[in-house]
Amino acid sequence: MPTFLVPGQDLSAALPPESLARLGRIKLAVDPDGLFRSNRQLPS
Repeated sequence: MPTFLVPGQDLSAALPPESLARLGRIKLAVDPDGLFRSNRQLPS
């Protein structure tokens, strides 16, 4: 769960690769300029 990640860990420690890929596609479609950000960025 992303809420329980410790400093230095990214979302790949909390979510499976398929979910990260899907989130990445959604982020690219909805926010291609990277306007919206969070403390936990999607890994590239």
